[in-house]
Amino acid sequence: MSSQNVPVSFAQTRYWESDVSLSTARAVIRSKCKNMAALIRLYLPYRLQSAPKISHTLSRSTHDIFSASRRIQAVSTRQELMLIEAQATKSYWKAFAILVKALRGWSRIYPHATDPWNAALNVGYTMLTNLIRTSIVNAGLDPGIGCLHTPRVQKEALVYDLMELFRQPMVDAAIIPLFSRRKRVDSITTKNIIHALLRRWEKEYSYHGTRIPLKDICIFEIREYKKAVINNVAWRTTVHFGTHTKSKKP
Repeated sequence: MSSQNVPVSFAQTRYWESDVSLSTARAVIRSKCKNMAALIRLYLPYRLQSAPKISHTLSRSTHDIFSASRRIQAVSTRQELMLIEAQATKSYWKAFAILVKALRGWSRIYPHATDPWNAALNVGYTMLTNLIRTSIVNAGLDPGIGCLHTPRVQKEALVYDLMELFRQPMVDAAIIPLFSRRKRVDSITTKNIIHALLRRWEKEYSYHGTRIPLKDICIFEIREYKKAVINNVAWRTTVHFGTHTKSKKP
């Protein structure tokens, strides 16, 4: 049976069990680390002038993220990979707390957040989850079988996997300016958050020689992931925060 005739759900199961799936999982976490570090670095020039001490902390976070990402290629299990991701993300949230002017001791909480920063992230990630899930289903993929998170009953492993690529470009990058530019966090409403997210998602970026909205780039990347699964080859996203591809049109 050729790769083109293999049922997609079967192909996804085969992919999960193959070595190339781990290579794809490495690429996903490597891209997430790049996105986290790039978003922090975006704010460094401003902090260097206004708050040198804060700038040092931000620089330290990017250093820790890069240090974690350099260990990715050597891992041989998904458990090791997720441990690296957790370490890098911990450093990222420290920087995020500074950028959004969160209260001392702030940490990422989900669900049932009571503070405005976690509440805003939860709104954004819920919207992103819905977009990713819809795009996966429309591509003909099973949301429950991915490359990183272990498939479990009623757990959408592929949704969680692919979300890792788009948290910073599509959610965090929209939320940080809301809080970094305002002195009163209680003036930021859910309507403000949703508007900021949708505005960013509709912004056009260069992608394979054309310009399309960021949300559509997400959809095209999921289609590329499907091709890798069907052909049982390693996949590496072509989109990173602040960088875009310049080859053929999607």
